[in-house]
Amino acid sequence: MKKIFRKKKAVVWIAAIAGMIAAFGCFTEKAQAAGFSGMTFYHRFLINCWGDSMTAGQGGSGVSYPRVLKELTGFPVNNFGVSGENTYEIVDRSAEYGDQSGDIMIIEMGDNGKWKNMDDLIKQYQNMLDEADCSNYIIISSTDDPNDTDQIWGESGYEPGMQDTWYEAALKDAFGEHVVTARKYLIENGLSINGLDETDEDRERAEKGLISLQLRNYWIDNTHLNGYGYRAQAYAVYEKGIELGYWFANGGDVTSDSWVVVEDDVIQADYTGMASNEYGWWYFNDGTLDLSYTGMASNEYGWWYMTNGALDLSYTGMASNEYGWWYMTNGALDLSYTGMALNEYGWWYMTNGALDLSYTGMALNEYGWWYMTNGALDLSYTGMALNEYGWWYFNNGLLDLNYTGIAFNEYGSWYYRNGIIAYDYSGTVADNGKTYTVQNGFVIA
Repeated sequence: MKKIFRKKKAVVWIAAIAGMIAAFGCFTEKAQAAGFSGMTFYHRFLINCWGDSMTAGQGGSGVSYPRVLKELTGFPVNNFGVSGENTYEIVDRSAEYGDQSGDIMIIEMGDNGKWKNMDDLIKQYQNMLDEADCSNYIIISSTDDPNDTDQIWGESGYEPGMQDTWYEAALKDAFGEHVVTARKYLIENGLSINGLDETDEDRERAEKGLISLQLRNYWIDNTHLNGYGYRAQAYAVYEKGIELGYWFANGGDVTSDSWVVVEDDVIQADYTGMASNEYGWWYFNDGTLDLSYTGMASNEYGWWYMTNGALDLSYTGMASNEYGWWYMTNGALDLSYTGMALNEYGWWYMTNGALDLSYTGMALNEYGWWYMTNGALDLSYTGMALNEYGWWYFNNGLLDLNYTGIAFNEYGSWYYRNGIIAYDYSGTVADNGKTYTVQNGFVIA
Protein backbone atom coordinates (compact mmCIF):
# COMPACT_ATOMS: atom_id res chain seq x y z
CA MET A 1 0.00 0.00 0.00
CA LYS A 2 2.80 2.45 0.78
CA LYS A 3 4.41 1.95 -2.63
CA ILE A 4 1.11 2.55 -4.41
CA PHE A 5 0.45 5.64 -2.29
CA ARG A 6 3.86 7.13 -2.98
CA LYS A 7 3.55 6.47 -6.68
CA LYS A 8 0.21 8.22 -6.81
CA LYS A 9 1.57 11.18 -4.90
CA ALA A 10 4.54 11.41 -7.23
CA VAL A 11 2.29 11.30 -10.28
CA VAL A 12 0.18 14.18 -8.95
CA TRP A 13 3.26 16.27 -8.20
CA ILE A 14 4.87 15.48 -11.57
CA ALA A 15 1.64 16.43 -13.33
CA ALA A 16 1.62 19.80 -11.58
CA ILE A 17 5.25 20.45 -12.51
CA ALA A 18 4.58 19.35 -16.09
CA GLY A 19 1.71 21.80 -16.30
CA MET A 20 3.95 24.61 -15.14
CA ILE A 21 6.70 23.69 -17.58
CA ALA A 22 4.22 23.45 -20.45
CA ALA A 23 3.06 26.94 -19.62
CA PHE A 24 6.57 28.35 -20.05
CA GLY A 25 6.21 28.56 -23.81
CA CYS A 26 2.75 30.09 -23.89
CA PHE A 27 3.52 33.74 -23.21
CA THR A 28 3.07 35.99 -26.22
CA GLU A 29 1.00 38.65 -24.50
CA LYS A 30 2.13 41.18 -21.92
CA ALA A 31 3.12 39.96 -18.46
CA GLN A 32 0.19 41.01 -16.26
CA ALA A 33 -2.27 43.83 -15.76
CA ALA A 34 -0.84 46.84 -13.94
CA GLY A 35 -0.98 46.60 -10.15
CA PHE A 36 -0.45 42.83 -10.18
CA SER A 37 0.33 40.91 -7.00
CA GLY A 38 0.88 37.17 -6.84
CA MET A 39 2.91 34.39 -8.41
CA THR A 40 3.48 34.51 -12.15
CA PHE A 41 5.82 33.22 -14.80
CA TYR A 42 8.13 36.07 -15.79
CA HIS A 43 8.87 35.77 -19.48
CA ARG A 44 11.58 38.17 -20.61
CA PHE A 45 10.21 39.44 -23.90
CA LEU A 46 12.55 40.70 -26.60
CA ILE A 47 12.48 44.50 -26.73
CA ASN A 48 13.14 46.12 -30.11
CA CYS A 49 13.97 49.83 -29.90
CA TRP A 50 13.44 51.53 -33.27
CA GLY A 51 14.50 55.04 -34.14
CA ASP A 52 17.21 57.42 -35.21
CA SER A 53 20.16 58.99 -33.35
CA MET A 54 18.01 59.52 -30.25
CA THR A 55 17.65 55.76 -29.98
CA ALA A 56 21.24 55.09 -31.04
CA GLY A 57 22.35 57.31 -28.15
CA GLN A 58 24.25 60.04 -30.03
CA GLY A 59 25.95 62.35 -27.56
CA GLY A 60 25.53 59.92 -24.67
CA SER A 61 29.19 58.88 -24.41
CA GLY A 62 28.22 55.22 -24.67
CA VAL A 63 24.93 55.59 -22.79
CA SER A 64 21.69 55.04 -24.65
CA TYR A 65 18.19 54.53 -23.34
CA PRO A 66 17.99 50.93 -24.75
CA ARG A 67 21.18 50.02 -22.89
CA VAL A 68 19.87 51.35 -19.58
CA LEU A 69 16.45 49.81 -20.22
CA LYS A 70 18.07 46.40 -20.55
CA GLU A 71 19.64 46.85 -17.10
CA LEU A 72 16.35 47.94 -15.57
CA THR A 73 14.12 45.25 -17.03
CA GLY A 74 16.50 42.30 -17.36
CA PHE A 75 14.96 41.76 -20.81
CA PRO A 76 17.03 41.26 -23.96
CA VAL A 77 17.06 44.53 -25.90
CA ASN A 78 17.89 45.32 -29.52
CA ASN A 79 19.01 48.87 -30.23
CA PHE A 80 17.76 49.46 -33.76
CA GLY A 81 18.57 53.18 -33.74
CA VAL A 82 20.38 54.55 -36.82
CA SER A 83 21.54 58.16 -36.77
CA GLY A 84 20.09 60.42 -39.42
CA GLU A 85 17.29 58.14 -40.55
CA ASN A 86 13.90 59.59 -41.42
CA THR A 87 10.56 57.95 -40.71
CA TYR A 88 10.38 56.14 -44.06
CA GLU A 89 13.75 54.51 -43.48
CA ILE A 90 12.90 53.44 -39.95
CA VAL A 91 9.55 51.97 -41.01
CA ASP A 92 11.21 50.13 -43.91
CA ARG A 93 13.89 48.61 -41.68
CA SER A 94 11.25 47.36 -39.27
CA ALA A 95 9.30 45.80 -42.14
CA GLU A 96 12.43 44.06 -43.38
CA TYR A 97 13.07 42.73 -39.87
CA GLY A 98 9.71 41.00 -40.00
CA ASP A 99 7.24 39.64 -37.47
CA GLN A 100 7.44 41.13 -33.98
CA SER A 101 4.17 39.79 -32.61
CA GLY A 102 5.91 38.19 -29.65
CA ASP A 103 8.15 41.19 -28.93
CA ILE A 104 7.78 44.65 -27.41
CA MET A 105 8.39 47.51 -29.83
CA ILE A 106 9.58 50.92 -28.64
CA ILE A 107 9.56 53.60 -31.32
CA GLU A 108 10.86 57.16 -31.39
CA MET A 109 10.96 58.84 -34.79
CA GLY A 110 10.13 62.01 -36.64
CA ASP A 111 13.07 64.31 -35.85
CA ASN A 112 14.55 63.79 -39.32
CA GLY A 113 11.37 64.35 -41.29
CA LYS A 114 9.60 62.50 -44.14
CA TRP A 115 6.15 63.16 -42.73
CA LYS A 116 3.74 65.78 -44.06
CA ASN A 117 1.74 66.39 -40.91
CA MET A 118 0.81 64.64 -37.67
CA ASP A 119 -1.86 62.56 -39.36
CA ASP A 120 0.79 61.29 -41.76
CA LEU A 121 3.27 60.58 -38.94
CA ILE A 122 0.63 58.74 -36.93
CA LYS A 123 -0.27 56.69 -40.01
CA GLN A 124 3.41 55.70 -40.41
CA TYR A 125 3.57 54.65 -36.76
CA GLN A 126 0.42 52.56 -37.18
CA ASN A 127 1.64 50.98 -40.43
CA MET A 128 4.88 50.06 -38.71
CA LEU A 129 3.00 48.34 -35.86
CA ASP A 130 0.58 46.62 -38.22
CA GLU A 131 3.38 45.32 -40.45
CA ALA A 132 5.14 43.90 -37.37
CA ASP A 133 1.83 42.48 -36.04
CA CYS A 134 2.77 43.93 -32.66
CA SER A 135 0.26 44.91 -29.98
CA ASN A 136 2.79 45.48 -27.18
CA TYR A 137 4.49 48.78 -27.87
CA ILE A 138 5.57 52.16 -26.49
CA ILE A 139 5.88 55.38 -28.47
CA ILE A 140 8.28 58.07 -27.27
CA SER A 141 7.41 61.64 -28.17
CA SER A 142 10.15 64.12 -29.06
CA THR A 143 12.42 65.67 -26.42
CA ASP A 144 13.18 68.70 -28.64
CA ASP A 145 12.78 72.16 -27.16
CA PRO A 146 9.35 73.26 -28.43
CA ASN A 147 10.55 76.80 -29.13
CA ASP A 148 13.61 75.82 -31.18
CA THR A 149 12.80 76.73 -34.76
CA ASP A 150 15.90 74.87 -35.97
CA GLN A 151 14.10 71.62 -35.10
CA ILE A 152 11.21 70.10 -37.01
CA TRP A 153 8.80 70.38 -34.09
CA GLY A 154 9.78 73.88 -32.96
CA GLU A 155 7.78 77.09 -33.19
CA SER A 156 9.09 80.53 -32.35
CA GLY A 157 8.00 81.61 -28.88
CA TYR A 158 6.23 78.31 -28.22
CA GLU A 159 6.60 77.66 -24.48
CA PRO A 160 3.93 75.15 -23.35
CA GLY A 161 5.37 74.59 -19.86
CA MET A 162 4.09 71.29 -18.52
CA GLN A 163 1.11 71.21 -20.86
CA ASP A 164 1.18 68.76 -23.76
CA THR A 165 2.60 70.18 -26.95
CA TRP A 166 0.48 69.94 -30.09
CA TYR A 167 2.46 66.90 -31.26
CA GLU A 168 2.40 65.20 -27.85
CA ALA A 169 -1.38 65.68 -27.69
CA ALA A 170 -1.80 64.27 -31.20
CA LEU A 171 0.21 61.14 -30.38
CA LYS A 172 -1.80 60.62 -27.18
CA ASP A 173 -5.06 60.99 -29.07
CA ALA A 174 -3.90 58.29 -31.48
CA PHE A 175 -2.09 55.85 -29.19
CA GLY A 176 -3.37 56.68 -25.71
CA GLU A 177 -1.57 55.10 -22.78
CA HIS A 178 1.18 53.76 -25.02
CA VAL A 179 2.77 57.21 -25.35
CA VAL A 180 5.66 58.42 -23.18
CA THR A 181 5.85 62.21 -23.13
CA ALA A 182 9.61 62.14 -22.63
CA ARG A 183 10.05 65.92 -22.60
CA LYS A 184 7.72 66.33 -19.62
CA TYR A 185 9.15 63.29 -17.84
CA LEU A 186 12.72 64.58 -18.12
CA ILE A 187 11.70 68.00 -16.84
CA GLU A 188 10.00 66.47 -13.80
CA ASN A 189 12.35 63.58 -13.00
CA GLY A 190 15.53 63.74 -15.07
CA LEU A 191 17.67 65.59 -12.53
CA SER A 192 16.61 63.59 -9.48
CA ILE A 193 17.08 60.25 -11.27
CA ASN A 194 20.71 61.19 -11.88
CA GLY A 195 21.32 62.80 -8.49
CA LEU A 196 21.74 66.29 -10.03
CA ASP A 197 20.82 69.49 -8.20
CA GLU A 198 18.26 71.77 -9.79
CA THR A 199 19.52 75.24 -10.62
CA ASP A 200 17.65 78.51 -11.08
CA GLU A 201 18.22 78.13 -14.82
CA ASP A 202 16.66 74.67 -14.69
CA ARG A 203 13.56 76.04 -12.98
CA GLU A 204 13.25 78.85 -15.52
CA ARG A 205 13.54 76.41 -18.40
CA ALA A 206 11.02 74.05 -16.82
CA GLU A 207 8.45 76.85 -16.59
CA LYS A 208 8.82 77.27 -20.34
CA GLY A 209 8.62 73.54 -20.99
CA LEU A 210 12.31 73.10 -21.78
CA ILE A 211 14.52 70.25 -20.57
CA SER A 212 17.45 71.09 -18.27
CA LEU A 213 20.73 71.69 -20.10
CA GLN A 214 22.28 69.32 -17.55
CA LEU A 215 20.51 66.54 -19.47
CA ARG A 216 21.36 67.77 -22.96
CA ASN A 217 24.32 67.69 -25.27
CA TYR A 218 23.46 71.32 -25.94
CA TRP A 219 26.71 72.08 -27.77
CA ILE A 220 25.36 69.78 -30.52
CA ASP A 221 21.74 71.00 -30.65
CA ASN A 222 18.52 71.21 -28.62
CA THR A 223 17.51 67.69 -29.60
CA HIS A 224 20.16 65.25 -28.41
CA LEU A 225 20.64 64.26 -24.80
CA ASN A 226 23.76 63.38 -22.84
CA GLY A 227 24.27 60.25 -20.75
CA TYR A 228 22.15 61.69 -17.92
CA GLY A 229 19.32 62.49 -20.32
CA TYR A 230 19.29 59.09 -21.98
CA ARG A 231 19.36 57.42 -18.60
CA ALA A 232 16.32 59.43 -17.51
CA GLN A 233 14.56 58.59 -20.78
CA ALA A 234 15.15 54.88 -20.06
CA TYR A 235 13.39 55.34 -16.72
CA ALA A 236 10.47 57.01 -18.48
CA VAL A 237 10.09 53.97 -20.76
CA TYR A 238 10.68 51.59 -17.83
CA GLU A 239 7.88 53.13 -15.76
CA LYS A 240 5.55 53.15 -18.76
CA GLY A 241 6.26 49.44 -19.31
CA ILE A 242 5.33 48.70 -15.71
CA GLU A 243 2.14 50.70 -16.14
CA LEU A 244 1.28 48.72 -19.28
CA GLY A 245 2.10 45.39 -17.65
CA TYR A 246 5.04 44.56 -19.95
CA TRP A 247 7.47 43.99 -17.09
CA PHE A 248 7.76 44.38 -13.33
CA ALA A 249 9.95 46.55 -11.16
CA ASN A 250 13.13 44.77 -10.01
CA GLY A 251 13.10 42.77 -13.24
CA GLY A 252 16.79 43.46 -13.64
CA ASP A 253 17.38 40.96 -10.82
CA VAL A 254 15.81 38.14 -12.87
CA THR A 255 18.44 36.45 -15.03
CA SER A 256 16.24 33.89 -16.80
CA ASP A 257 12.59 33.17 -17.57
CA SER A 258 11.22 31.88 -14.29
CA TRP A 259 8.40 31.93 -11.75
CA VAL A 260 8.45 34.98 -9.51
CA VAL A 261 6.46 36.50 -6.67
CA VAL A 262 5.18 40.02 -7.33
CA GLU A 263 3.62 42.62 -5.05
CA ASP A 264 2.09 45.72 -6.63
CA ASP A 265 4.16 45.26 -9.81
CA VAL A 266 7.42 44.81 -7.87
CA ILE A 267 9.28 41.49 -8.05
CA GLN A 268 10.03 40.29 -4.52
CA ALA A 269 13.60 39.15 -5.09
CA ASP A 270 14.10 38.26 -1.40
CA TYR A 271 10.74 36.54 -0.83
CA THR A 272 10.77 33.30 1.15
CA GLY A 273 7.51 31.47 1.75
CA MET A 274 4.42 30.13 -0.01
CA ALA A 275 2.85 31.49 -3.19
CA SER A 276 0.07 30.20 -5.44
CA ASN A 277 -0.68 30.01 -9.14
CA GLU A 278 -3.19 28.10 -11.24
CA TYR A 279 -1.26 24.88 -10.55
CA GLY A 280 -1.35 25.06 -6.75
CA TRP A 281 0.74 26.34 -3.86
CA TRP A 282 4.55 26.46 -4.08
CA TYR A 283 7.56 27.33 -1.96
CA PHE A 284 9.96 30.18 -2.75
CA ASN A 285 13.39 30.73 -1.25
CA ASP A 286 14.96 34.18 -1.72
CA GLY A 287 12.66 34.92 -4.62
CA THR A 288 13.31 31.62 -6.44
CA LEU A 289 10.91 28.70 -6.82
CA ASP A 290 12.56 26.01 -4.66
CA LEU A 291 11.62 22.54 -5.89
CA SER A 292 14.10 21.01 -3.44
CA TYR A 293 12.26 22.22 -0.33
CA THR A 294 10.46 19.72 1.86
CA GLY A 295 9.00 20.83 5.19
CA MET A 296 6.50 23.18 6.79
CA ALA A 297 5.48 26.55 5.40
CA SER A 298 2.80 29.08 6.25
CA ASN A 299 0.41 31.31 4.36
CA GLU A 300 -2.62 33.38 5.34
CA TYR A 301 -4.61 30.17 5.84
CA GLY A 302 -2.24 28.43 8.26
CA TRP A 303 0.67 26.00 8.28
CA TRP A 304 1.11 23.40 5.54
CA TYR A 305 3.46 20.65 4.44
CA MET A 306 5.49 21.02 1.26
CA THR A 307 7.18 18.18 -0.67
CA ASN A 308 9.72 19.11 -3.33
CA GLY A 309 8.48 22.68 -3.25
CA ALA A 310 4.78 21.85 -3.76
CA LEU A 311 1.90 21.72 -1.29
CA ASP A 312 1.48 18.04 -0.38
CA LEU A 313 -2.09 17.39 0.71
CA SER A 314 -1.36 13.66 0.93
CA TYR A 315 1.16 14.03 3.77
CA THR A 316 0.19 12.91 7.26
CA GLY A 317 2.79 12.80 10.02
CA MET A 318 5.22 14.91 12.00
CA ALA A 319 6.92 18.04 10.73
CA SER A 320 9.01 20.76 12.33
CA ASN A 321 9.35 24.51 12.06
CA GLU A 322 11.08 27.18 14.11
CA TYR A 323 8.50 26.69 16.86
CA GLY A 324 8.92 22.94 17.32
CA TRP A 325 7.45 19.64 16.10
CA TRP A 326 3.86 19.40 14.93
CA TYR A 327 1.39 16.91 13.54
CA MET A 328 0.08 17.29 9.99
CA THR A 329 -3.06 15.64 8.58
CA ASN A 330 -3.55 15.72 4.81
CA GLY A 331 -0.87 18.37 4.52
CA ALA A 332 -2.36 20.76 7.08
CA LEU A 333 -1.40 21.44 10.70
CA ASP A 334 -3.82 19.40 12.81
CA LEU A 335 -4.24 20.99 16.24
CA SER A 336 -6.95 18.46 17.10
CA TYR A 337 -4.58 15.48 16.98
CA THR A 338 -3.52 13.80 20.23
CA GLY A 339 -1.58 10.54 20.14
CA MET A 340 1.59 8.92 18.91
CA ALA A 341 3.52 10.03 15.85
CA LEU A 342 6.71 8.96 14.12
CA ASN A 343 9.64 10.89 12.70
CA GLU A 344 13.21 9.99 11.79
CA TYR A 345 14.16 10.05 15.46
CA GLY A 346 11.50 7.65 16.73
CA TRP A 347 8.00 7.62 18.19
CA TRP A 348 6.70 10.62 20.12
CA TYR A 349 3.57 11.80 21.88
CA MET A 350 1.58 14.71 20.49
CA THR A 351 -1.02 16.77 22.39
CA ASN A 352 -3.28 19.06 20.38
CA GLY A 353 -0.99 18.73 17.42
CA ALA A 354 2.22 19.67 19.23
CA LEU A 355 5.04 17.48 20.54
CA ASP A 356 4.36 17.03 24.27
CA LEU A 357 7.61 16.36 26.12
CA SER A 358 5.76 16.51 29.44
CA TYR A 359 3.64 13.45 28.72
CA THR A 360 4.39 10.19 30.57
CA GLY A 361 2.02 7.25 30.26
CA MET A 362 0.39 4.87 27.82
CA ALA A 363 -0.21 5.61 24.15
CA LEU A 364 -1.61 3.68 21.22
CA ASN A 365 -0.53 3.33 17.60
CA GLU A 366 -1.26 0.83 14.84
CA TYR A 367 1.19 -1.62 16.41
CA GLY A 368 -0.29 -1.69 19.91
CA TRP A 369 -0.04 0.04 23.29
CA TRP A 370 3.28 1.58 24.34
CA TYR A 371 4.78 3.40 27.28
CA MET A 372 5.96 6.98 26.82
CA THR A 373 8.36 8.84 29.12
CA ASN A 374 8.69 12.62 28.67
CA GLY A 375 6.95 12.40 25.33
CA ALA A 376 9.20 9.70 23.84
CA LEU A 377 8.70 5.96 23.43
CA ASP A 378 10.46 4.32 26.40
CA LEU A 379 11.56 0.80 25.46
CA SER A 380 13.39 0.48 28.77
CA TYR A 381 10.24 0.71 30.87
CA THR A 382 8.91 -2.44 32.58
CA GLY A 383 6.06 -2.17 35.06
CA MET A 384 2.49 -1.00 35.54
CA ALA A 385 0.73 1.74 33.60
CA LEU A 386 -2.75 3.22 33.61
CA ASN A 387 -5.18 4.21 30.86
CA GLU A 388 -8.93 4.75 30.65
CA TYR A 389 -9.44 0.99 30.63
CA GLY A 390 -7.46 0.17 33.74
CA TRP A 391 -3.98 -0.83 34.94
CA TRP A 392 -1.77 -2.81 32.56
CA TYR A 393 1.59 -4.47 32.56
CA PHE A 394 4.40 -3.32 30.25
CA ASN A 395 7.55 -5.17 29.35
CA ASN A 396 10.30 -3.14 27.59
CA GLY A 397 7.82 -0.38 26.78
CA LEU A 398 5.21 -2.65 25.16
CA LEU A 399 1.90 -3.87 26.64
CA ASP A 400 2.52 -7.49 27.63
CA LEU A 401 -0.72 -9.46 27.56
CA ASN A 402 1.22 -12.62 28.31
CA TYR A 403 2.41 -11.47 31.72
CA THR A 404 1.00 -13.23 34.78
CA GLY A 405 2.51 -12.43 38.16
CA ILE A 406 3.00 -9.74 40.79
CA ALA A 407 3.60 -6.06 39.94
CA PHE A 408 3.59 -2.94 42.03
CA ASN A 409 2.83 0.77 41.71
CA GLU A 410 2.53 3.72 44.09
CA TYR A 411 -0.56 2.14 45.62
CA GLY A 412 0.91 -1.24 46.45
CA SER A 413 1.41 -4.70 44.89
CA TRP A 414 -1.05 -6.39 42.57
CA TYR A 415 -1.71 -9.71 40.96
CA TYR A 416 -1.74 -9.69 37.13
CA ARG A 417 -3.24 -12.24 34.83
CA ASN A 418 -2.58 -11.85 31.07
CA GLY A 419 -1.27 -8.32 31.47
CA ILE A 420 -4.16 -6.85 33.52
CA ILE A 421 -5.00 -6.77 37.25
CA ALA A 422 -7.08 -9.83 38.20
CA TYR A 423 -9.65 -8.15 40.45
CA ASP A 424 -11.67 -11.36 40.40
CA TYR A 425 -8.92 -13.36 42.12
CA SER A 426 -8.48 -13.99 45.83
CA GLY A 427 -6.06 -16.55 47.16
CA THR A 428 -2.33 -17.23 47.20
CA VAL A 429 0.15 -16.61 44.40
CA ALA A 430 3.70 -17.91 44.01
CA ASP A 431 5.98 -15.55 42.14
CA ASN A 432 9.79 -15.41 41.94
CA GLY A 433 10.20 -17.79 44.89
CA LYS A 434 7.75 -15.95 47.12
CA THR A 435 4.16 -16.66 48.08
CA TYR A 436 1.70 -13.78 48.25
CA THR A 437 -1.79 -13.55 49.73
CA VAL A 438 -4.12 -11.80 47.30
CA GLN A 439 -7.59 -10.35 47.88
CA ASN A 440 -9.52 -9.08 44.84
CA GLY A 441 -6.24 -8.75 42.96
CA PHE A 442 -4.54 -6.70 45.69
CA VAL A 443 -1.61 -8.20 47.65
CA ILE A 444 -2.41 -8.04 51.33
CA ALA A 445 0.41 -10.23 52.64
